[in-house]
Amino acid sequence: MANYYYVRDSAGFTGTATGDGGRVATTPRTGSWNATASESYVSISAALGATTAPAAGDYIMVAADHDHDYGATTSLTNAIADSDSPLNIVSVSTSNQDQYSAGGSESTTGAAGYDITFAGPYHHYGMTYITQDDLNAVSGTTEVAIFYECTWKAAGGSGCQCNVGNNNSSKFINCTFDSNGCSNVRFTMSNANATDFYGCTVQSTGGNWATGLFAAIATTRGTRLKFVGCDLSAVGSAGTDYMFEGTSISGAEMFQAEFQWCKLNTTANLGGWVDVNTTNHETSSLKATNCGQSSAEAEYAFFYFSKHGDVEHSTSTYRDQSVAWPISGSKTSLVIDTATAATATVTDVLVFDLPSRWAELSSATTDAITFYLSSNTSLTDADVWIECVYPDGTNKHTPNFVGTRATDILGAGTALTTDGSSTWTSGGSNKYKIKVDTVGDAGADGVPIMRIYVAVQATIYLDWYPELGT
Repeated sequence: MANYYYVRDSAGFTGTATGDGGRVATTPRTGSWNATASESYVSISAALGATTAPAAGDYIMVAADHDHDYGATTSLTNAIADSDSPLNIVSVSTSNQDQYSAGGSESTTGAAGYDITFAGPYHHYGMTYITQDDLNAVSGTTEVAIFYECTWKAAGGSGCQCNVGNNNSSKFINCTFDSNGCSNVRFTMSNANATDFYGCTVQSTGGNWATGLFAAIATTRGTRLKFVGCDLSAVGSAGTDYMFEGTSISGAEMFQAEFQWCKLNTTANLGGWVDVNTTNHETSSLKATNCGQSSAEAEYAFFYFSKHGDVEHSTSTYRDQSVAWPISGSKTSLVIDTATAATATVTDVLVFDLPSRWAELSSATTDAITFYLSSNTSLTDADVWIECVYPDGTNKHTPNFVGTRATDILGAGTALTTDGSSTWTSGGSNKYKIKVDTVGDAGADGVPIMRIYVAVQATIYLDWYPELGT
């Protein structure tokens, strides 16, 4: 059964427990906080130093009005094996000790360079951590960390960072990251880690975030990042700022980042997603969907970046016969640029998953999916092709696969079918269509997975909305 360690240092109450004085075995305390100071530790560090040290699955119960400042660099280390259950740090009510209540706070303010470092597996709930310099949120190796409804404040100075260390997996859920009194604040992600941010807020109540959200990412063994439903509007201030800036991506052996439904700074302040091209293989990529600076943009926003180029939505270049987005009323295309990077070849291609739509593939009148595109470059099915995975018409749990790539992948290919009926506001002089036909392997209604490959160095405009049955 779990042990419970109680921590409180607040106005009018300072814990003085030593040894196991603040520990309760098996059953947590209930009701109002114990008035006896010797039954509470003064800090998380003191609780970690209990005679019976916190073990896997134990709880450090921190009073919601707890506000302890170490006044020095502090390492909070547990001895729990990475494969065991983590140690839980939970902010709790002072009137009902067994109930969650966010607000407990620990700090390392004062001189520059004062950090808080967590080593060992932890789960954090409702805690605030204030550092004069860095928060080393996950610093061990092969650890799993969760921060739920937590806040990090960078207290002062310059260059404060929230760091995630090597070989780790971490999740930040509904957390707030505040530059507070520090300038040039950033995240740093080290080697071989996977980090998720869900419903988080990056804000500036003082100080500022750096020109890029990330100072550095993995240089070996890779990093995977995922941001879902986050407010990133505090990032960007100079008009030329990027979410990833400088050489932070080009040095990564494997880098994958995905952003979904995130709020961004205005166009005047945020120049874009990334200002450098990665020098690495196709496994390094960044994808952002429905991340916008306005309600309208959030409906259709799309960005993809890899070694071979980038893809971004356009509201000024589109096919006149396309379908407008239902909320904004805008028509859009995806602008695929492989010309700038000039690295795509028939064996080393730009590839990304297309935005999908519901498709009635069970009907003979709608069992083909047709894509429309234009380019100033003459294109063949060896240059551009589409693959589709969709549910089988009889055995829906079985996927069917169909593609439009040239049969001879090393040959010159066959010219794409000319589209003689479409008009575009601008774009390429050559107009094409690619038909993905499922008639040979009947499918069921659903949302197919559609992927496009570009093996030529060109600028291509792709209508975002494929038609059915054309």
